[in-house]
Amino acid sequence: MVFLFSVGELLESVAADRARAGIRALSSLVPKTAILLDAQGQQCQVAATALQINDKVLVRPGDRVSADGVIIQGISSLMSHL
Repeated sequence: MVFLFSVGELLESVAADRARAGIRALSSLVPKTAILLDAQGQQCQVAATALQINDKVLVRPGDRVSADGVIIQGISSLMSHL
């Protein structure tokens, strides 16, 4: 009985370590900056955490998307690498 409990604890520890590693891997993919477009279309690099609702950002081909949003100009597709 003690043996089975020990095996269960070991498996739980392995699963928790894998989950933590997955979360770390995902957080490393989040871009730290975004290219903010002002009302005149000028570009300014800002911290992604500083973005507000209704801000317009430029996402160039190959860039990581810095926030949830809607494509308002251009033709593109996005795919998840999860």
